Amino acid sequence: MHLGRPGPTESAVPTKRKKPAQPAKPRWLSIAVIAGVAAAGGASMFGMVLGVRWVDTRATDIASETIPTIDIHFLPVTDASTGSLSTWPPTSEQISIDTTCNDVLEASLKEDQADPLAEISHALIDSGWVGSVPSVRRGRSNTIEVRADWLLPAAVVRSGAFDYLISTDARPLPVHYQQGTTQHIAVVGTPAADDAEALWRVRTGVPQPINEPSLIEGLGVLEVLRTNTGADQIVAIDVSSRPRGPVELVTEYGTRIVWGSPPNTPSPGEVSTEQKLERLAYFAQSHDYGLRIDAGQQRLRVDTQEMLIDPSADGSR
Repeated sequence: MHLGRPGPTESAVPTKRKKPAQPAKPRWLSIAVIAGVAAAGGASMFGMVLGVRWVDTRATDIASETIPTIDIHFLPVTDASTGSLSTWPPTSEQISIDTTCNDVLEASLKEDQADPLAEISHALIDSGWVGSVPSVRRGRSNTIEVRADWLLPAAVVRSGAFDYLISTDARPLPVHYQQGTTQHIAVVGTPAADDAEALWRVRTGVPQPINEPSLIEGLGVLEVLRTNTGADQIVAIDVSSRPRGPVELVTEYGTRIVWGSPPNTPSPGEVSTEQKLERLAYFAQSHDYGLRIDAGQQRLRVDTQEMLIDPSADGSR
């Protein structure tokens, strides 16, 4: 046996040696080996499939966990006529606001924007329902807490065939109705109605107050009347005679009540706001006057020292 290179007289071709005979493997052992290999391969593939599915499912779970839940604190309100509790803005608007904020959040996360909270804030401002920049902060348990200065409705401004919703501080709200189809009291005769379509058009940013004196005066009268007995019989505030003439109230009976000057600014010889309210409440509670705020008259004056009834008035003016 040579351990080094073959010498000159030796062949470089390896010599074929006979292998000793080995006993034949039983047939059942070969079948078992093949079956075992197949089973191991199948188990491996099954494990891989299960693993992929688990990874996919877990990835979906993680993705859902990383998208925060937006918790918008809408304003609790009490219905003056029924006493039932609800929230403001209207339910349909809440759904729209919630959907918009979630869409904005998902888009900002996909685009890897630096501040998704700011995007939610902008979306709320552009909704037209908030009076200032809202508070948008991260809360516990992967939530985003949203609190806002929600604008409350005061009345509608009547313009043509439509009634446009306006807030207590004379800001246009993003809703209008067919004339007479809402429970809100209408302010009629204000020059603001001439530009209603432009004032209530779709806009961006926090809505600004409408600086129209007669409109502000009408809202002022409505504010002091709101909780007074019999106020539910009023359907409109007519400011068409301002600033030289009086504010008038239009009732559900089609009659008129001369209110006079705006609250707390009485003209010479005019009674105080408190006296006017007392007179209206008295009529609304008196069976002698049919529980009617207008005392059953077509045209009633409550602004003078002596209440006057105009028998010639037809209430239509």
